[in-house]
Amino acid sequence: MNIIFVIPNSSYRFETKSHFSIESLGVATLAGAFKQKSYFTRVIDAYALNLNSSDVAALVTKDLDSSSVICLSFMQHTTLEASLIAKEIRKIAPTVTIIGGGWGPTMAPKVTQRFISDIDVIVVGSDVNKIVDVVSENYFLPNKSKDAKIINAGKSLPAHQYFKQLINAHHYIAQDESYKELEKTPIPIISSIGCSWGKCTFCSSAARWGKKSWFGNTAENVVDELTKLVEKFNTKKVSFVDDSFFGPNEQGFDRAQLFVNLMKIKKLQINFMLDCCIGDFDKKLFSDLVDVGLSAVFIGIENISSTVLKRFGKKFNPSMIASTIESIRDLDIEIIPGYITFDPYMTMKEAAESVQFIKETFP
Repeated sequence: MNIIFVIPNSSYRFETKSHFSIESLGVATLAGAFKQKSYFTRVIDAYALNLNSSDVAALVTKDLDSSSVICLSFMQHTTLEASLIAKEIRKIAPTVTIIGGGWGPTMAPKVTQRFISDIDVIVVGSDVNKIVDVVSENYFLPNKSKDAKIINAGKSLPAHQYFKQLINAHHYIAQDESYKELEKTPIPIISSIGCSWGKCTFCSSAARWGKKSWFGNTAENVVDELTKLVEKFNTKKVSFVDDSFFGPNEQGFDRAQLFVNLMKIKKLQINFMLDCCIGDFDKKLFSDLVDVGLSAVFIGIENISSTVLKRFGKKFNPSMIASTIESIRDLDIEIIPGYITFDPYMTMKEAAESVQFIKETFP
């Protein structure tokens, strides 16, 4: 069987300045699992390669045969792009089996079923072994129904089990031919799952893992993984794609400080970026992280209006945002802001505050 994995593109890649997301690691894990069962696999990561739906369809259908199956992975915010890709593929290859999966279908399978008419099967769940079994059993079955068949690949795994599936996926990306043209871009690596804040009204992390559910690898293991990437693949840059690099309170900061100490011992020549929240900032810790290679942070500012922040469930205020941004810039760390400019409940006053802040702070 010839398995072609597709990850849709998203404007999010321009906002984060990262070629990868956690979805890249998830698909890499699946590809590795299929390879272990002697299936031929190919990854077309439109997010990483910045491809539109027509480009993806052309690449996907280039070498199709009767044993080919297309596995389309997507999130909630890439559902529209996934639909466009499926339509373009159908124009060229009307009989090929298209299987949809990922966090989008898992969290809203009925919505996916109604919205994407060109998918044959929707796989719900995050257990890699069960997903492999589902795809193996269903790729050749013709779907004569108008609606995609929804198949449950087991319950979504808890954070610590899902994390264990992803732990070595960055090795696959570092060596896979699909990503060869991205050798100079940061390799994605994951050091934790979930978010210790877990109460933001706009975020799906709590829905996936539970409120304040966070599971992190040990600092020793994280540094060992970085060492392998440097020594085996000559990696120069990595991007931590955790929802939040820092865990809860002292536990997270102790792990980060131990990470710093171990990096200094190893003397690894590597550059990295990470994701964090306003409440994670600590001047000494961030200064120490800069000493061992931190160059950029994707930081969840969300909005500058105090009323919007309250509506979003945030515990910080505008003055804390301003002082944190200033302190991070003092350390010469690039800031990539996570910012929600508009929301459906926003007043004109809140919208004016929001736009003015962006114009002044991130011109």
